[in-house]
Amino acid sequence: MVDSADESDTETLEFEIYVPDAICHPRFTAYSIKAKSKYGVKWNILKRYKSIRKLHHKLQAHFPQRKLPPFPPKKWWGSRDPAFVERRRMALELYLQQLARDSAYYRHEDFLKFLRRNDKNTGQHQVILFGACDS
Repeated sequence: MVDSADESDTETLEFEIYVPDAICHPRFTAYSIKAKSKYGVKWNILKRYKSIRKLHHKLQAHFPQRKLPPFPPKKWWGSRDPAFVERRRMALELYLQQLARDSAYYRHEDFLKFLRRNDKNTGQHQVILFGACDS
């Protein structure tokens, strides 16, 4: 016999989130974030590291009693190195996926706002101009 309380502990994911690409601009790197809702709605946004870090700080302030997933540290020099960009991309993807698994985070207003729009200066048309971070 299955206890109904056990079934309620299993929550379906509201979002699937992936960070498949990093796009380099002469002054910054933007990360392509692909999201899909449990209803099948898909969208793409571009975010800079500092915007994702800002989200992290907002969630820390709102949930001081909870331990957020580890956030990739800031790097002052060599942040455009292709190997570093790839490691950071993978770490940011893991971070966002962990947030998307926790209803306290994925239902929070700041997380939802974060997923709604591109950062300034990272419009989709610029993806072609920036190119990959391998130069």
